[in-house]
Amino acid sequence: MSILTAVKVRSETQRSAPKTRTLCDGRGLNLVLPGEGLHGKPRWVLRVTVAGKPLVRGLGTYPEVSLKDAREAAERLRVDIRSNGVPVSKRAKPASDSTSVEVLTFDAAAERWHTATTAHLSLKHRKQILATIKSHISPALGSKAFSAVTPGDVEAQLRAMMSGDAPLVETASRVFQRLQALFDYGVRQGWCTTNPVTPFARDYRRLKAQVLRNHPFGHHASQRDDEGVGRVLRAIAAYPAQQTRAALEFIAYTGCRSGELRNAVWSEFDFERGTWTIPAARMKARREHVVPLSAQALARLQELQSYAGESDFVVPGPYSGKPVSDMTLSMALRRMGFGGEQTVHGFRVWLSTKARESCRFERDVIEAALAHEVSSNATEAAYLRSTFFEQRRVLLDW
Repeated sequence: MSILTAVKVRSETQRSAPKTRTLCDGRGLNLVLPGEGLHGKPRWVLRVTVAGKPLVRGLGTYPEVSLKDAREAAERLRVDIRSNGVPVSKRAKPASDSTSVEVLTFDAAAERWHTATTAHLSLKHRKQILATIKSHISPALGSKAFSAVTPGDVEAQLRAMMSGDAPLVETASRVFQRLQALFDYGVRQGWCTTNPVTPFARDYRRLKAQVLRNHPFGHHASQRDDEGVGRVLRAIAAYPAQQTRAALEFIAYTGCRSGELRNAVWSEFDFERGTWTIPAARMKARREHVVPLSAQALARLQELQSYAGESDFVVPGPYSGKPVSDMTLSMALRRMGFGGEQTVHGFRVWLSTKARESCRFERDVIEAALAHEVSSNATEAAYLRSTFFEQRRVLLDW
């Protein structure tokens, strides 16, 4: 029995939603609607069982293929299956279809993996995952059959990212990890027989270490010695954009991530107790994090309050109802002359490096101050519930 109507299909495809949705028409015919911010058009898919095994065939994208056309194509495919046991009708499986195993391209596999495995992540994180692959891998491998991608293909793309005067060390690491996960998923789904990333894994780690030795500012670029740190702090103190200056100093005093401050609202702060409670939804580890604020951090916060006006955001951007962009803070450091030498994230490197060099603080306290997992051992982490709050207050005051 058919369920969908042309009107419902049209209205649902015009409605945005954060997650990928599936509209069922019955008898295995579905319309898959990509989530907000994801690539691709709504696509018709027929899911049937042949000889006890699930079979998925694409029938084209909407609106190029209407509901009526999709039903007719699905019925032709069902007839082929009943007659021959396998789908052979070219009419039911257009040549442009890239969702079947036989012609599954790298891009199509990446989108299916992304849809299946990232629903639990924030929309921003999901966009970033697919964007890195689309930007750095798809131009060379996007149209290649997924099962035909070789270790040499993977190595060539990663080496290209790590070459030149400005190697993309951090981005390459993310691409490497995501390609590993993508091909592991592909092996489990039967799209390929081996993971072509694995043979290059050891050489990639060596390559990364070599690049970091030759380009010490390429990975969360940060000044390390006292003289360099002093130069950066003095340049920030003299920066003419007062809100940006105060925001950068606040990040330096707390070791927070840029996005944690940029999206912060005033209700998260307790001036009397000197605390900032960052909700779990905005934390990388998805755990609420309470930051003890030093006198210097509180002073910068009060300064930011005078610049914020009526905005709920602590650091509002130029557009109403929007926080300041990450590029605003990054560009400020570049304008000061620290491009390639100091990043906003590099302030966290300061905190970690200086605290360890002082020999005053335990490793667990430093890691907790950075909102990292205190223990990499799963059993130990399950029993270690301390947030080291008072010790972190001493550390940040120091």
